[in-house]
Amino acid sequence: CNGLAEYRYWRQGFQIDSIAASWRDESGAMRSWFSNKDKEIDGFIRRLAETQKPLVVHNLSFELGVFLKLYPGLQFNWASDTMRLAQLLDNTGGLHWSETVIKTADDIMDELLDDEKASGRSGLGLEACASRYLPKIAQNHKSVAHTWLTENKGITKNHGQHLHLLPYEQLKQYNIADTETTLLLYEELTEQLKLLEFDPAQDWCLYRNRVALMSAAYLRGLKIDREALKAEIYKVHAEVQEVLSEFLNATVDARRDWASKFPGKIKSRPTQPDHFNIGSNTQLKQLFIDCLGVVGGRTTKTGQSKIDAKQLTADQAALQYPSFQSKHLSTWGPLGEILYKRRKLLLVLQQMLGVLMGSQENGRLHPEVRASGTQTNRVAGGKGIE
Repeated sequence: CNGLAEYRYWRQGFQIDSIAASWRDESGAMRSWFSNKDKEIDGFIRRLAETQKPLVVHNLSFELGVFLKLYPGLQFNWASDTMRLAQLLDNTGGLHWSETVIKTADDIMDELLDDEKASGRSGLGLEACASRYLPKIAQNHKSVAHTWLTENKGITKNHGQHLHLLPYEQLKQYNIADTETTLLLYEELTEQLKLLEFDPAQDWCLYRNRVALMSAAYLRGLKIDREALKAEIYKVHAEVQEVLSEFLNATVDARRDWASKFPGKIKSRPTQPDHFNIGSNTQLKQLFIDCLGVVGGRTTKTGQSKIDAKQLTADQAALQYPSFQSKHLSTWGPLGEILYKRRKLLLVLQQMLGVLMGSQENGRLHPEVRASGTQTNRVAGGKGIE
């Protein structure tokens, strides 16, 4: 989309531009294949369905969703998801690569292996999982391509959206590194789970079905009544303005006092209350404490750390580091209650605008939910609506 790699497979025109696969041959050697040609890609995918070769992927939710979109009539033999295996091993207290190897290797290897310890990044992305369960030689496999994009194209972030800019050999290396790392990770994770006498087969059946339901739901999306939603947005926006006016009307004199005490960046003179920024915690602190003489009942984390270190008393911290978090606004009295009401309305307004913007392309909303879920196995929201 717009020349960038696209993860939203529900969009019209979504296609696979490159594909790679890795496997072990009869001798146990790793073999790999890559193509960025449409006919070869299509033929390869159809052969996977025909032969029912077992497929191991990292992030089944995305891979299955792509095939649901582009090959809805074909069935594939989804055998495992290394993202899920890593999560299972994390949650069963499994040992990371470095710990496992050091505990089972001969003492003579200890010094050598000490330099090979995994960095242990958190998260369920492929590189993060590899950092916890594979040796350094199999880590950070994307860095070569990302460095090339930075040095040759000036791209410093969101490298994954610009992979199409890579030269053929770089693109091939990037794709194959993904599949080789996934295969190595699968082998390591299944072995460690076996050592822990944990059989992921039953979990896989449940997880695969959950992914299928969620991917299909993401692909289908939710029909949005955009006209009714717009009407509600106008209504809530009017309520926000009404609450804002209520606060401004109640603080006219105090804001004049604030403007004279804290002229700051106010350009017009004489000072005018309308320059007050209701979203600024600094200005709220000045208005409430210095002009109204009102002190809230809660402090910020910094203030609490000062209290814990006995550098400030609770009263001193409340004066120097007052908290204006939504959950603490009620401690600021009636005016704080008004601010709290405004913030709640703004949150609702933001959510409705997000739904409206997210449904503008086809009138449907496609909220992504990560099937891998959290550490407690609850499903969790994925990428935000753009």
